[in-house]
Amino acid sequence: MPLFNFMRRHAPSSVCGPVKPWQEIVPIVAQAEAAVPLPEFAFDSNGTSPNVITDVLPDPTSYLQRASAFILAYLESAKDPPKPKVTLKLSRENGIAVTSGGEMTLFIPYFANHSKNHTPDEVLHEVLGVILHELVHVYQHDGHHTVPGGVIEGIADFHRLRANLGPPHWKRARGGKWDAGYERTAYFLNWIEGSNIGFVRELNAMSKETFNLSIFRTLTGRNVEQLWEAYQRSIPSCVEELARPAVPTEVASTEVPMQ
Repeated sequence: MPLFNFMRRHAPSSVCGPVKPWQEIVPIVAQAEAAVPLPEFAFDSNGTSPNVITDVLPDPTSYLQRASAFILAYLESAKDPPKPKVTLKLSRENGIAVTSGGEMTLFIPYFANHSKNHTPDEVLHEVLGVILHELVHVYQHDGHHTVPGGVIEGIADFHRLRANLGPPHWKRARGGKWDAGYERTAYFLNWIEGSNIGFVRELNAMSKETFNLSIFRTLTGRNVEQLWEAYQRSIPSCVEELARPAVPTEVASTEVPMQ
């Protein structure tokens, strides 16, 4: 299934106006697929097939390729040396997902439980979104473990947001901390990206060796607290007033620090 065909049918309902249509990003993905060297992709069901994940996504490796091209279209620079192989594995253990190096694992019980009160299309939406989030961890820089966990997770969910693969509970909200991670930080980064095209790409690139908050001022002319205050003021009244805790996408990873 082409990635963009799915996106066209599943725009998030948690924002107060039209979202950026996936069609605008299709040329970027096509360019990335031609220009960015991608690793080898593999899928290992660990003897669990058929299951709720393969029922809705029978060809995971094709999606891994398209999703990787989408991510690298935004990040441009990936971990050095690049991962020669990326493997998606399935497990019957508890959790949501975890990534270590070039290996991602999805935990079937979470998606099986999700399928009890969601349609197959909605289950696919969640599967694609979680895989996309985990793939970002494969490619993004972590500044030799100096990038805060909230920023790591925020950049991952930024890509999920940009691909229109955010879950229904995601909302922009007032209050909270800019580096709470996940969708809280993702919406903030998306707001900065709106007036500073390429911000997330440069944030990732400048964090290759080490992370410093001065990156925000260097790229935007304002420090992160000034940006957060301006972002808070920009949130329209049609969204909920108070921030709830950011919702994690995965269990703790051995390679990606968590806050």
